[in-house]
Amino acid sequence: MTLQRLYFRVVAAGVGGGDQDEAAMRATLGSIGAFVDSVPRTNTVTWKALILEHLRGRSDIDSAGDMGDGVWAITTDGIPLSFWNNRLVDPPVVEEPFAFPMQAGTETSGTTTARFSVTVGAGFRQSAPALARMVAAKGYRPVADNASLASLKGTRSESIFFFNTHGGDFFVPLFGADGKPLRGTNNFIRYQVHYGLWTGQRIDPNFTDPNYRHQEFVADLKAKRLAIAYAPAFYVTGTGGFQSAVNEWRFGITAEWVKHYLRFPAENHASVWLGACLSGSPEAAAMRAAFLSVGADMVSGWTDNVNGDAVYVSTAFVWDRLLGANNFQPPATPQRPFDYDEVWTELLSFRRGTAIFTMPDTPTRCGGAPQKIMWLAEDYLRRKGLRGKSRVLFVSGGKSIFGVPHYRAPLEAMIARRGIETLFRHRLVEVRGTQREAVFESLEAGDQVVIPYQMLHVTPPMSAPDFIKRSPLADSNGWVDTDAHTLQHRRWPDIFALGDVANLPTSKTGAAIRKQAPVLVRNLLAHRHGAPLDARYNGYTSCPIVTGYGRLMLAEFDYDDQPAETFPVNQAKERRSMWLLKRYVLPFLYWHGMLKGRA
Repeated sequence: MTLQRLYFRVVAAGVGGGDQDEAAMRATLGSIGAFVDSVPRTNTVTWKALILEHLRGRSDIDSAGDMGDGVWAITTDGIPLSFWNNRLVDPPVVEEPFAFPMQAGTETSGTTTARFSVTVGAGFRQSAPALARMVAAKGYRPVADNASLASLKGTRSESIFFFNTHGGDFFVPLFGADGKPLRGTNNFIRYQVHYGLWTGQRIDPNFTDPNYRHQEFVADLKAKRLAIAYAPAFYVTGTGGFQSAVNEWRFGITAEWVKHYLRFPAENHASVWLGACLSGSPEAAAMRAAFLSVGADMVSGWTDNVNGDAVYVSTAFVWDRLLGANNFQPPATPQRPFDYDEVWTELLSFRRGTAIFTMPDTPTRCGGAPQKIMWLAEDYLRRKGLRGKSRVLFVSGGKSIFGVPHYRAPLEAMIARRGIETLFRHRLVEVRGTQREAVFESLEAGDQVVIPYQMLHVTPPMSAPDFIKRSPLADSNGWVDTDAHTLQHRRWPDIFALGDVANLPTSKTGAAIRKQAPVLVRNLLAHRHGAPLDARYNGYTSCPIVTGYGRLMLAEFDYDDQPAETFPVNQAKERRSMWLLKRYVLPFLYWHGMLKGRA
């Protein structure tokens, strides 16, 4: 019994040129019993309002806009845009945690179990009993718990896991070697911020005591699996009262907690519904990916409002795992994205096998960054005595390791000396997570090669933001159409651009912006006064390539791929002095010079 066969509905909103995609979508969704409906095509940007108007005109949707039972997926020409459901604030009429009878959370989980964990106040609880009635009518067994850490760890084989709680940026305390939280000069505990989901686990008041060791939770806190957060009582306009009576500190779980403690058997096709703030937004991408990495088939999260209706945003992960329809799904995406902390954890656990590092065939922020991690990882494996057991492979969409000949030759010599393998003019098109295989496609021949891996570090394809790509400011590739030397827009003289979003034919780096900024300012002021635009940007950029521990090659060049070096030494040679510059001088220059307009 799988959720998508019971509840999945689709509204297809075409924007032109998508007839084949829509036909493929109808065939695929029809094969799993999904309801498919179409909205008339439009080339306007008001498709969301059009969809709402269309939905409210259907006989199976009441006049209040209730979409009925089920999760609704909104797509445009086969590309998923959002999952919709009713998480609007209901009238505060619930006096008990649930108005629908559920079994206790101690009941054994099963393939037809729907677990409901709720921590929020009465005004937000109505969604839980409404969903419980819906799933019970379809044969699921609703189970309620108090969202304590112990009960959440019991989430194992459910087909549905609904977590209605607070979500947002939670505090993860930092610890010293003595096991105590690190404190600043004001005696406040030092923190990092991670997206978290609030639990029913209250924090011991003694947590703020400098001598308190909190042994029960210290391992999870140190591993950044637990966070702490304060949720005050709050009032929602138009609902007649406070919607959260809770006013206290509690533990929150992070993506690392989910990956460490939860497992959903693949055969259960589990769905995770996160009824928490920002849970469908970019801030919670790691959280959604974590649930998918432990076996969930679908994860939906709450994000912002569209025309008054709450939406659940879908992702490439959801589309890939939910339908697996190759003819219209987005390019396959690694099922377990790394954050910067996890990269180090993965490297520490690597013992033998193939480590693949990728660079896309699109412009990237700092073109040398994808290879820096490769050099550092290779040096680490060598220092740990693991290099003889490991294969280091760099796969790039580019034609060579570096575009500037002055630096390319020594980098190629270094590759040969250190036994690193390379594969150029190939891009990553699929990751088979369960088989640990990466699929690359040749940009010239079009054929594919499948490479098994033990560790995969992916630099994703990059582009300008959608609001830029869709605007008349953009060129055919989606970047702001900018004169390479004056930084003035090619069609609108009152517009100037610099930095990553401009289509300047140079590497997108902070060093480049540092040289672009004064040119833009001078030319902008000249344009205001009707004077010629005399300031010229020559394409200068800098790429400090960290080639190992304590070693760095400082590449500086211009539009013509000619060296534009600062120091009277051969910068094409890796040097410790350049590493010291990168490690200590450039951060100071950035924070105290560039950001303050002084350098």
